[in-house]
Amino acid sequence: GVTDGEETICTIGDLSSLNQLHGCLRIEGLGYVANADQAEKAQLKNKKHLAELHLDFNPQLQAGGRTDVADALQLCSDLQTLHLSFYGGARLPVWMTSLNNLRKLRLQDCPNCTTLPPLGRLASLENLCLENMHGLKLIGTEPFGGPDLGGCMQTNGAPSTAALAIFPKLKKLKFAGMSSWEKWDMTCKDGGAKEGNPSIMPYLRYLKLSDCSKLNTLPDHLLEKTPIRKLYIHNCPPLQQQYQKRIGEHWRKISHISRVRIS
Repeated sequence: GVTDGEETICTIGDLSSLNQLHGCLRIEGLGYVANADQAEKAQLKNKKHLAELHLDFNPQLQAGGRTDVADALQLCSDLQTLHLSFYGGARLPVWMTSLNNLRKLRLQDCPNCTTLPPLGRLASLENLCLENMHGLKLIGTEPFGGPDLGGCMQTNGAPSTAALAIFPKLKKLKFAGMSSWEKWDMTCKDGGAKEGNPSIMPYLRYLKLSDCSKLNTLPDHLLEKTPIRKLYIHNCPPLQQQYQKRIGEHWRKISHISRVRIS
């Protein structure tokens, strides 16, 4: 709860009956929430008129974060924009991939997350930003649906409608301050694109990377198979060297992109 001296002014549970909230809601100080029961009392899943939500877990009072508190928040699937910041859990909340109407997602300062959930299943997502996710060393196939890029399959193994594309509406992708990120791998287990595999980011137009000091190459699939029109690389020395205009080893892989800025 929020306190004034020793007196509690309000708790997250006081949101329980405010189901007519519209527009944007920012909840700060989630690090003070003592347990999952308190978080569940907020009844965020019933806030069907909210378009935008910012969940700020600062201060991180619990070592390693409280995944039980985050899971108990249970957001409404109608939400369009989500900003999650200063979350100390080792994994992101379980409801993350059920936000089927989410158009914009920003994950900021989640230092203990070492993997990402299958965010590619978010059918409406248009804008994704990862910022200061210092625990991520490898971005593999997990965000795209699973270890073989097939995580959007029905249980009987047949392709579902959702499996026709992964990140089917994503247009803008940003990475910033990814200090430990070393490798970005979008390949299948067999190293190639199998017949029937879903397409990946078929509408991606904009990619920006800044302050990613250890990443030294971009996936070939990303550069060759997606319709990127704008590529910005800032303060990423290995990438700057590899993709430097005309003289970089991999310049030819980005030379078709209409707007490239490397600084």
